[in-house]
Amino acid sequence: MVNLKKLEMSILLFALTVLFVSGAAAADVPEPNAKAAILIEQSSGRVLYENNAYEPLPMASTTKIMTALIVLDKIGDLDEQVLIDERSSGIEGSSMYLEKGEVLSVEDLLYGLLLKSGNDAAAALAIHVSGSVDAFVEQMNLYAINMGLNNTHFQNPHGLPSNGHYSCAADLAKMAAKAMDNETFRKIVSTPKYQVAWGGHEWDRVMTNKNKILTLIDGGNGIKTGYTKEAGRCLVAGAKQEDMQLIAVTLNCPNDFLECANLLSWGFEEYDRLEIASRSEELLSIKHRLGKIYVCAEDEVYIPIKKGDTVSVNFDIPKSINRRIKAGERVGDMKVYVNDTLLRNLSLVSTKDVVNINIFDIMNRIMANW
Repeated sequence: MVNLKKLEMSILLFALTVLFVSGAAAADVPEPNAKAAILIEQSSGRVLYENNAYEPLPMASTTKIMTALIVLDKIGDLDEQVLIDERSSGIEGSSMYLEKGEVLSVEDLLYGLLLKSGNDAAAALAIHVSGSVDAFVEQMNLYAINMGLNNTHFQNPHGLPSNGHYSCAADLAKMAAKAMDNETFRKIVSTPKYQVAWGGHEWDRVMTNKNKILTLIDGGNGIKTGYTKEAGRCLVAGAKQEDMQLIAVTLNCPNDFLECANLLSWGFEEYDRLEIASRSEELLSIKHRLGKIYVCAEDEVYIPIKKGDTVSVNFDIPKSINRRIKAGERVGDMKVYVNDTLLRNLSLVSTKDVVNINIFDIMNRIMANW
């Protein structure tokens, strides 16, 4: 991992430029045979490769990434029980074979959704969260708007063909990046096999992960497969090496597993992870009449860089602050540019409380110690 040195600054704006140099020669991008494709780094969202990434296309069961994301956002207890009714049993396509009247946990249904790609599991979760599939779909589209997914629209929670049901490679990558921030989602999509009890049967349901990326590439850890005749083979694939998480998406790609694996491998070969700041590191200080306000980034900042990249870090802060400041309070902004393109914009926060002391405070302290 590459590290930037600690920065000290007390002026309004400062720019640090670093030219990253690698000894390895650049490798050709393995352009996949897909109708659309993209490769991004998760934490920064930086696009490392793209081809036709913003064209709206049918995306089949990769739809279920958004379904899972909403369920995990809305339900805190994964042991919560779900009663299966006729609205979610017997749905066409891939299934975990839910039966009317049985009761399963939200967790079991999520495994059925993401490993078995159960369309019935998608409907059952949608109904449990929102009362009906239609109400849940409204939530899906609201989430899409709030996430800035401008080329995405949902008509159902599972991905079966429907007019007006589409996404694009770039939006799916963004969805997956957000979903991979969730520990439960990460755990589920990286699980090779999961077993769910099946009452009235001599055997349990066995959910086997269909995603070959888990074994095709070192660090393979997800995310979701998809296929319909209309959409072709679709894949959102993830892998993590040396703390760098990459996400590849291919839509309508005949050899999707191999193509995504090649894209991910290329990304790890060509890019290094640069640490710009961490929550525990004081980056700079601001003048205060009682001393200094020490400032750190609100969150950890990592970006992927390759040979020839120019990285600029700009801090927008006041010269001085004289009011009371609480630990964690925003006092400025930090902008990270790669090749003059804004990649990250984070808040700068105070590392501790700074309180103005007036004459009455001083007198009270003197009297208390008299």
